[in-house]
Order: sequence, then structure tokens, then C-alpha cells
Amino acid sequence: LGDFQAGKHDYLGGTPELLERSEIALEQVLAKIRRARPTEIVLIDVGDALEGFASAPNAAQTNDLDQTEQLTVWRRILWRWISELAKFGVRLIVLGVPSNHCRVRSGKNADGKPNDDWGLQTIGAVADMAAVNPEAYGHVEFHVPPVHDEHLAFTLVGGKTIGAAHGHQKGSPDALSSWLDGQSSGDAPVGQAYAVFFGHFHSLRKWSWGADRWAWVSPAMDNGSGWFSNLTGKKSRPGVLTVTFDEHGWRDEFVAWAN
Repeated sequence: LGDFQAGKHDYLGGTPELLERSEIALEQVLAKIRRARPTEIVLIDVGDALEGFASAPNAAQTNDLDQTEQLTVWRRILWRWISELAKFGVRLIVLGVPSNHCRVRSGKNADGKPNDDWGLQTIGAVADMAAVNPEAYGHVEFHVPPVHDEHLAFTLVGGKTIGAAHGHQKGSPDALSSWLDGQSSGDAPVGQAYAVFFGHFHSLRKWSWGADRWAWVSPAMDNGSGWFSNLTGKKSRPGVLTVTFDEHGWRDEFVAWAN
């Protein structure tokens, strides 16, 4: 789940349209899971789940939700995905990372530590919700980075390790390979991963780095970025990325396009 940016209003609409696209993508993902019958499911929130009000000077005029409403809508979207995926009865892993839009801020200035983040707060909230009903959600696990980290890694049942970071650590997707190289040389868990997932840059991208190691940038699910389209003439298509893994590696990349 990448860059939903709840509360943002742009050329693809506002909150009603965002909720509709989420359902369109969810139905496709559920259909893929029914076909694939996986041993475990990993749901990754790669960040920017909320639009916030620090990204642009006109956010107060263009957003269609205030801060608390953005938080409520995203919590309901995330819980909707978790509750549907949990029905398959297999181990469900929910991973989340901090991001620039979700960072708690005073104006443009970030407050606190990297984990002072509305996206991570939401994962904590839905984890508490799941804990109330262990019969229905006892097979669901929640993982976020350590307090001072902006990335994490998780080892799948087949033995491959995947990692996640939002991607705002670098100014362009082309620079993410050098960031991964730095994490690898510094022995960070994400730098040792077989596959790493990012958000932030809104358009789907995949590349290899190192010896048979892979990285993806997820498409965004937000309501569009008119400023970027006016600047470049380009638009991104909203969707949710899925990839299947086994002991041999990745296969069956599928994007649940939402329009």
C-alpha cells in the first residue's frame, strides 16, 4: 500500500474516489490470493498514507479532510485490508515504515524521532484492535522499525528476506541503489535483503542491484499530483503492487490497477 495520502484532493478527486479505488484494488488482490493460495501474506504500508498539511502552501485550501479526519479514514482503509486478508486464515504480517507526509511536524520542521509518525501510529492502533479478538486475528503480526530507524526487514517463510523504506531518503528513484549500497556496507538489515520495496516516487519501477537482488517502487494510490503533471506533463496511474515469493525468489509481479 503506497502513498494513499488520505485527505488530498486533486485531478482524480477526493476522499470518495480514494475509497472507491481502494476497493477496486482490494478485490483484485483478494482474487490473486485465492488463485495463489499462499502460505503467508505480507501487507506493507510503504508510507505517505496521509496527506498532512506541510507538503504544500495550498494544502489547507485543497485538502478535503482535516488532520484527525485523515487519520480516521486511513485507519479504516488499513483495517479494511487487514480484516479481509485475515479471512484467509494464513499467517498475515503487517509491515510499516515512517514517511515524509506522515511525519509529525511543526510547519515544515519534523518533530521528535523518526517513529513520531501518523502512519506508524495507525499501525499501532489497528494492532490494538486486532488484539481485542485473538480468535479472528491471532495469526496477524505487526512490525515497524526500531525507534530511530526509517526502514526494516523481514524474513519470509521460504527463507528470502524482504525490506521496506519509504524512499524519501533520496531525491530521485535513480539514487535509491546507492542508498541500498550504503545500507549494505553498513550492515543494516534492509541492505542485506533480497528484495526491497519503496514508495514516495508514485510510479511503478523495478530494477536489480547487486547479485540477484531486487527493488521496487510502488505505484501511488493518491488523487494525483497536478503540480507534477503541470511541471512535467506526466501522470501516474494509481494501483497496488503485489509480488509472489518462494524459496527460489520472486515471481508473478501483479499490479492491481485502480482506474
